[in-house]
Amino acid sequence: MRRIIIIFFLLLAGLFNFAYSQNKINRTDYAEKINQLVYHLSCDSNDPQAAKKLIKTYSSALREYQHEMVRLQSVADSFKWTNTYELMNKLNGLSNEILFNSTASLIVCEPKVYTDELLEVKQKAVPELYEAGIKSLRNGSKLKAKEAYSYFVKVEQLSPNFKDVSQKIQEARHKATLNVVIEKMATQRFYQNFLNQLQSEFRYDKCVNIYSYKEAKQRKIGPVDWYVRISFINFENKVATFYQGSYFIDINIVAEIKIFSTIENKDILSTRIPWQYVWTSSEPGECDVQGLFYSLSLSINDYVYDVVSRFMGQYKY
Repeated sequence: MRRIIIIFFLLLAGLFNFAYSQNKINRTDYAEKINQLVYHLSCDSNDPQAAKKLIKTYSSALREYQHEMVRLQSVADSFKWTNTYELMNKLNGLSNEILFNSTASLIVCEPKVYTDELLEVKQKAVPELYEAGIKSLRNGSKLKAKEAYSYFVKVEQLSPNFKDVSQKIQEARHKATLNVVIEKMATQRFYQNFLNQLQSEFRYDKCVNIYSYKEAKQRKIGPVDWYVRISFINFENKVATFYQGSYFIDINIVAEIKIFSTIENKDILSTRIPWQYVWTSSEPGECDVQGLFYSLSLSINDYVYDVVSRFMGQYKY
């Protein structure tokens, strides 16, 4: 009997978690669903099914958002005012979508719009975010400084003149910034392509700076946090084979990727990628070693770039 009761409660907990996850999924879909229904009604204002769906969808959104706001006030959540503010803004967005459409506004009567309440909640969310930023900044790590930076940016967006938020943004950004230097390589064209790709990838990340070896030296960048080293080793090529009027050479090489962290004083990434490249020519004498090696390195360029950029994006420094 006891075993049956335990199984029952486990099943009940599973159902609750499933229902909660489904509610979270549905909640994120409300904006898209209402947008689609409003657009449909703009094209066909006499569709009764679309009208019913709009009323049902908006009512569900209103009920769930307001329920979540009440729940936030009853639990120990360090971001309860920030989350409440975001929920109010989301609901206002849904309501405005309806209000700004003549057909939809006749179907959903007086959709809820937060005005005074939104201002009041914002005034409570600002110090909440500011204190979270101060707490993260005290931690000392770059990851926490980056977290603090995001909090302070939100504070400035909500209240530009709040305390010393502009100064805190600069302080947090300075502590969070990761200076990365791409070390010199034998294949200059590969180096330039790889460098350009990586700089483009992190162009909008204000806490990551990517430098070439030359630029870092000229600008005396310091401290450098990461050194990215890429080298090609174990170069092997087979004897050229002739097939259907063309010469083929199978080339094997290994790309060695290392990222050395001066923060941790060790290689935080060390991997080798075996690679095969088939060089083709109509004439055996056309094989230019430098051009061949460039073509080879270019063929592996995107793969090496993906490994490095993915690592940098996920690493919790």
